[in-house]
Amino acid sequence: MEPVRLTTPSLILLGAAIGSVHATIRGVLEGFERWMPEWMYQVVGLVDAIAAGAAVVVYAWFIVRTSQERQAPDLHRFRAWLRWCTVGTIAMLLVLPLAPGAGFWHGVLLTIEGGAILGLLGWIVHGMLNVFFSYRTARTPILLRIVGFVLAVLLTLAWVERITGSESLQAAKVFSSVLLVVLTLLLARRRRWLRLMSRTERWSLAGWAAALAGSATIAAAKLFDAQSQQVQALAQWMAESSTLAGSLMMMAAAFAGVVLVTVIGGENTAERKAFEFDAITFLNRVAAQHDQSEQLYQTVVTLALGLSEATSAWLLLRSESSTWSIAAIAGTDRERAEALQIPDVLGDALADDAIVIPWLREDERFFRIARSAESYAQSLLVVPLRDSEVSYGAIVLASGRPFAFERGDAELLEAFAPAVSVALANQRLMQQAIERERLQRELMMGREIQQKLLPVNIPTLNGWEVVGWSEPAYEVGGDYYDFFWLAGGTACVLVADVSGKGISAAFYMAKLKGVCIALAPLCADVREFVLRIHRAFDGVLEPRVYISLIAVGIASDGTLHVVRAGHPPPLVASKGGRIEIQSSPGVAIGLVSTERFAAITDELSLDSSSSMVVLYTDGVIEAGLNSRGELGISGFAEHVARATMLPSARAAAAYLHSVLRQYVGDVILHDDMTIVVLRCSTPSETTDGTGI
Repeated sequence: MEPVRLTTPSLILLGAAIGSVHATIRGVLEGFERWMPEWMYQVVGLVDAIAAGAAVVVYAWFIVRTSQERQAPDLHRFRAWLRWCTVGTIAMLLVLPLAPGAGFWHGVLLTIEGGAILGLLGWIVHGMLNVFFSYRTARTPILLRIVGFVLAVLLTLAWVERITGSESLQAAKVFSSVLLVVLTLLLARRRRWLRLMSRTERWSLAGWAAALAGSATIAAAKLFDAQSQQVQALAQWMAESSTLAGSLMMMAAAFAGVVLVTVIGGENTAERKAFEFDAITFLNRVAAQHDQSEQLYQTVVTLALGLSEATSAWLLLRSESSTWSIAAIAGTDRERAEALQIPDVLGDALADDAIVIPWLREDERFFRIARSAESYAQSLLVVPLRDSEVSYGAIVLASGRPFAFERGDAELLEAFAPAVSVALANQRLMQQAIERERLQRELMMGREIQQKLLPVNIPTLNGWEVVGWSEPAYEVGGDYYDFFWLAGGTACVLVADVSGKGISAAFYMAKLKGVCIALAPLCADVREFVLRIHRAFDGVLEPRVYISLIAVGIASDGTLHVVRAGHPPPLVASKGGRIEIQSSPGVAIGLVSTERFAAITDELSLDSSSSMVVLYTDGVIEAGLNSRGELGISGFAEHVARATMLPSARAAAAYLHSVLRQYVGDVILHDDMTIVVLRCSTPSETTDGTGI
C-alpha cells in the first residue's frame, strides 16, 4: 500500500477537520457555561480535553512518520519551505490575534487560532525532521530521542508549576529550552548539501533563513508570554502547551541560523565547476600522454578521492568475460577492499546509477561483513563506469564514518565518470590493438571506435531536424559528428576532422568524444564549449596533428550560433532558397595556444530566415579529385540548393549522399566525407532523426 505523504493541502484539511469539531465544543462550553449544569460542563470539558490531546498526539506522530518517508529535500524545495514558514510565523504574530472578547464566537475563533498555530508548528517541525532524517549521522536517532524526552520533561514541568502554583521550576525550564537549541545544532551537523549553489541562490536562501530566524525568535518570545493571545489560543488544545511551542520556535530559529551561517560561508558553484573541469582535463592529459594503464588507473583513483571526502578509493575493472578485479587502490589495502565483496554483493546494480550506502550496518546486503569493516568502511559510494551498453567497471569510495556521502557527491562523481569510461574504453581498445596483427587491428579497432563515436539517433533539437552520415576513405577515419546538450537547454551539433587518417586519427576522435561528453554540461554557450575543448587538447596533440571543428549551438528558441575552428564554412539556405557561405574567423585546434585561439575565434549568429544549414568536412568538396576533378564548394552548393526543395532533413541528406557517391564512382576516396544537415522543423514535417 502506498504510504501517506504529507502535503500542504493534507495539513490544511487535517487542521480544518480537527479544528471544526474542537472549536465548536469550545464555543459551546464558553458561550453556554452559565446555562449548563456543573456536572455536564465538567464531563463535556473532560471529553473535549481528551479528544484535543489525542488529536495533538496523533498529529505529532503523523508528522514524525511522514518526515522519515519523504525524500531528501533539494535546494528549491527547501527554499520554498523557509519562505512559507516565515510567512506563516509572521501571520501568527500579526493576523491571528483577532478573536472577540467573550462568548461562543470567542471560543470558536480562539480554538481555530490555536489549531492554526499547531498546524504552523507541525509544518516547521516536519521540515526540520525531514532534513535531519535525510542528512542524518549515526547519532541522529539518539539525539532525536533526547529531544523528545526533553520536550516531555518541559511539558511536565509546566504542568507541575500550574498545579502547584509556584514558579520555582523556571530555571529548569530555561535549561531545557537551551538544551533543545544545542540539540538542534548537533542534529544539523551535515550541511554540505547547502553549500554548493550560485550567488543568486545563495542570497535568496540566506534572506529567507534570516527572515525565519528573526520571526521565529519573536514568535518564541510571544509564546513564552503567558498573557499573549497566542498562549490563550494554544491553551484551548492543551494546557501549558505554549511552553512547548515556544521551545519549538526556538529550535526553528536556531536551525534557520545554522542555515544562514552555512549558506553565507558556502562554496561557490563556479569554483566547484572549475575544479571539476581541471580534474577532467588532467585525466585526459594523462590518458593521452601515458601508454601504461597503471598510470591511468592510479590517476582515476587519486582524482576520485580529491572530488569527495572519502578516506579510501579503488577502481574495479570488468573484463570482457565479466570478471572483476581491483586495478588501483588508495587509502587502504587490497585485502580490505576485497573483503567488502562489492561485485558479489551489488551484482547487476553496478551497471546502473551511482549507489550511495549511508551506513553498512543498516544495509541488509552488507549486514554480515559490516562490523568487520567498521574500522575502514562504514559508508560507501559506488559509481558505475559505462559507455552506452558496455560496463567497464566502477569507482568505489569508502569512508571510515557513517553517512559520509550525500547525493551531491554521487552527482559530482557521475559527471566525472563519462570521461573515465571513455579513457578506459580507449585503454581497452589500445590493449586489444597491441595483441592483434597490424592489419586486423586497423580494421577491427577502427570499426569499434567509429561505432562508438557516431550517434545512432539524433532527436529534433530545439525545433531543428538533424541528420548526418560519414564515410571514411579507409577502414577508419578522422571525421566525426555528434550532438550534445549544454547547460541551460542549448543543443550543440558538432562536426570535426582530425588531420591524417587511419587508427591514430580515430583514437584522437575517441578522446575528443570523451572531452565533449565531460565538458558539455559545464558550458553555457557554444563558444565557451569550443574554447574549453581547445584547452583540454592544448599541449596534448602530437606534432603536426590538429583538429578542425565547427559547432552550431541551437538555443531553446531555435536561433543558431556558429563557432568555426579552421573548418570549412557552413552552407546556409534561406527560406527563399538562396544559398550563402557563412564564414567566421577561427583556427584549428592544436595550432596555437588557448589564449591566442580565444582571441582569434569568433561566434557567428544566423538570422531567423535560415531554413537549412549543411555542415561538411573538406573531403566533400574535394570529392572526385582522383578522377574527374574536385567538386568544389560552389559545385556542392548547387546540390545543396536542390536539396532544400526536399521535404525533410533526412531526404536532403540522402540526396546529397547519392550525389557524392555518383560523383566519386568506384574510385577510392581521397579523404573522409561527412555531411550533417540541420533543417528547421514545421508542424507538417516529421522525422525520426536517424542517421544514414
